[in-house]
Amino acid sequence: MQVLNHPCLVKLHDAFMSADGRGICLVMSYCESGDLGRAIKGAGAQPFGEATVLKWFVQVCMGVQHMHANQMLHRDLKPCNLFLGEGGLLVRVGDFGLAKMLTGAHETATSEVGTPYYTSPEMVLSQPYSFPSDVWSLGVILYEMLALETPFRLRAHGDVVALVTEVVSRDAPPLAPQYGAEVKALCAWMLQKSPERRPDMATVLAMPLMRKHVRTFVKG
Repeated sequence: MQVLNHPCLVKLHDAFMSADGRGICLVMSYCESGDLGRAIKGAGAQPFGEATVLKWFVQVCMGVQHMHANQMLHRDLKPCNLFLGEGGLLVRVGDFGLAKMLTGAHETATSEVGTPYYTSPEMVLSQPYSFPSDVWSLGVILYEMLALETPFRLRAHGDVVALVTEVVSRDAPPLAPQYGAEVKALCAWMLQKSPERRPDMATVLAMPLMRKHVRTFVKG
């Protein structure tokens, strides 16, 4: 966290040992509006507008791009790790407990970590993975913000094997018709089963769909 410095990431302000010497206390940015997971649950059956989704999503992508530029994988991107501030207008990526620093652009990780609903096919298959795995998680998050549910779900309680099968072999269900072709295409691109076919964060943020929201955020 000391390496990272971006307005779309939870910032570490200080760190010190607890009084009993048994743990480390971290002083981090305060996000008074909760997290995106709670916002999605609170939406009920009323979907978010596309503009709202993209205003949030572009900030998440900017934060993750900064992480990747610093050779860091998050490995646990999900709505409850995306924190809201300033009345829900600002989004900060947080919870770096599973993050991993890579030593080079071609290094991969192999540890099995993360949350199954948001875990990439290469991770659930115990294959080496790198930055495209975070991109997959972002694709799941984008889909969930639009559909208010994840694209790959447990069909029976505890049936993780069936969930893995969905992640590896099935396409995400179609999104609702009120959303535009561009955002649907972006979601599908990020959810490509093959990591080599997913866009990197710079490519995502350079898309016309995203650029206008980047400009709005930077001006604000």
